[in-house]
Amino acid sequence: MIYLVQVLTTYLNNFLFIFIGLLGTISIILSYVYLFIISCLGSVFGTAFEQVLQNVDYVICTPAYVAQSAIVPVSIGNHNSNYILNVSASSENKGLLITFGGNNMPLKGDRRSLEKHSAKIHRFYVETFNQPLDHLLFDIKQAKDYATLIKMYDKTISKAVEMKKYNHIIFHGLSMGGALALSMSEKYHSKYPHQKMTVSLENTFSSLSDVILAYDLFVPYVYYAVFWPMNNQAINQRLENSQNIFIYATGVHNDNVLRGKVFYNKHTKTFKGNHNDFRSLL
Repeated sequence: MIYLVQVLTTYLNNFLFIFIGLLGTISIILSYVYLFIISCLGSVFGTAFEQVLQNVDYVICTPAYVAQSAIVPVSIGNHNSNYILNVSASSENKGLLITFGGNNMPLKGDRRSLEKHSAKIHRFYVETFNQPLDHLLFDIKQAKDYATLIKMYDKTISKAVEMKKYNHIIFHGLSMGGALALSMSEKYHSKYPHQKMTVSLENTFSSLSDVILAYDLFVPYVYYAVFWPMNNQAINQRLENSQNIFIYATGVHNDNVLRGKVFYNKHTKTFKGNHNDFRSLL
């Protein structure tokens, strides 16, 4: 009886996502067409006019946000321009730690928030690398697709800090935040190939599509493979032989959230704990 309920639930979820995913796909296509049109108009009427029209894009993308949240919910109400920056008192030999939280972890507020855990996370990495670190923290932002999300973080990071002034950049993330840490490290390594970088991944997945397929969500698998290609194993393969960047990962034993689709490389270590536990807090 329990098995029958599970099968019916799986088929129902796949059936419902046909409509959600179709509307999400249409909204993403319309969004790109709309942004192209207003960029052309902006060249004629000015950037202020273009920025006003960009507010309409959020409405157009609403079905895509619903499709995203149906499978991988983010913290609803996140403000995409918000972040936390804690600056170290030291000015010499300073590095930058960039932390991305999990998909249901708010930036500020309750005991699950990054703000609540930031001091312990910062202390752990200061002691690990024996150097002062500025600490930049992000929650998961809303975006219509992964390419847009990466551009959003890139723009915000560039406004928040001057990357070139640090002698060591540490990209750190938990779960989905680990995927962002790895993607952003690849992006910035291509910009600054001679800058020392470390990537610290905690309880993240091999690829988001792998995890979705592990839950027998066949229709969402196609949607996320196209619009959210968060493939950590592929990025690791591209970066593992690169100079000046080091990637290591930790996980928890028997991570039932990821259902075996866990990111591994030659430096991976496992610990006791739960999927949403930062290793620095164990």
